[in-house]
Order: sequence, then structure tokens, then C-alpha cells
Amino acid sequence: MTATVYNTLPYVIAAGEAFQEREPIFAEVGELFAKYDFKWGLCLVHRHCQLYDDEIMIADGYITQPISKSQAGEYYPENWLSSGEPYEFTTRKTETPPEELFTALREILPKHLISILGVCHVDQQEDPVDLLEHTEGRKNILVPQNTTGELKGKRNVVETTWKFEQGEVKVMAACRAYCNVDCGGHDPNTHA
Repeated sequence: MTATVYNTLPYVIAAGEAFQEREPIFAEVGELFAKYDFKWGLCLVHRHCQLYDDEIMIADGYITQPISKSQAGEYYPENWLSSGEPYEFTTRKTETPPEELFTALREILPKHLISILGVCHVDQQEDPVDLLEHTEGRKNILVPQNTTGELKGKRNVVETTWKFEQGEVKVMAACRAYCNVDCGGHDPNTHA
């Protein structure tokens, strides 16, 4: 993905507000992911900052930040747009979903959600941990909380990734976003 495309993604509050009526979507998406042994989850497509021309967002542990492609070393896709194009990467080895999964996802999603819902890697080796995101400068930092479920519906918290299991949807991460009224969805200078 180019920085230009990444920079057109919505900020987290705008994306979260656009994703209404979640339960019917979760039910259909859960059935889709079951066909692939729940190796992937659903993510709210959003950006954390502006990228410069040669940068991509790469996660290393709990920190995701812009890194120049030429200095990035080895990296793998971690989050994909519904088109199948990766938009965030990680230093951990991942498996790319098959094109059939993306095709089926686009068929499930209403048109207005195709640009804000995507696919995320679910690490099968790790125990699920509720994570709370916040941004410091151009770094997006995930902090284990084990309280994301308790944060649901609270002001300035937007769920960002979901893991599906046999008939269940689990929030994997949420973003604590502080935003001024005029920012249009999220201002990286006021996101904490």
C-alpha cells in the first residue's frame, strides 16, 4: 500500500461512527471466518497518522509506527482492506487470507461498509488479550487491559478488531480516542 492510499483512510472515530448495526454483520462474518478455522478476524479500517511517501505502518510487539520501507527489514501483512490489499504490517510471520475470503466478505458487507471493514490476522498461538490503543506522536501503542469488554459503549472508546469463535464475537482491541469537536473524526494531535 502506498502512503497516499493509507492517508485517505478514515480516522478511528469517523470509521467507528459509520459502523452501525453490527450484530447482523457479525453473524454473517462469523460464519465466513468459521470456514477458514477462525484464522482471521474483522477490523475497523482506520489510520493513525499521516505517512510520508516511503513509509508503511509496522507493528513490532505492541507498538505500530511508520517506518521507511528501505529500513523496515522483514515484515508481513497484518491488516487488509476488504479488497485484499494490506495496509498495516508486522514483524511477526502471518498468513495472508485467500482471495475467496475477501470476495465473500465484500458480498456480505453493505456498500457503505466495504471501505471501513477489513480483515486482521489473529495469532492462534497467543491467548486473546483485550488491548486498548492510544497514540503518542506517530506511534500507535496497544496496552493489555483485560477490560475492553467493560469499555464497550463508553465515551471516546471505539472497538477496532474482533475475533470470532464458535458463535461468539470477542473484542480484541479498542481505541481510546480523545478528539476535539472540530477534528472531523480524529485529530492525531489530541488522540491519547
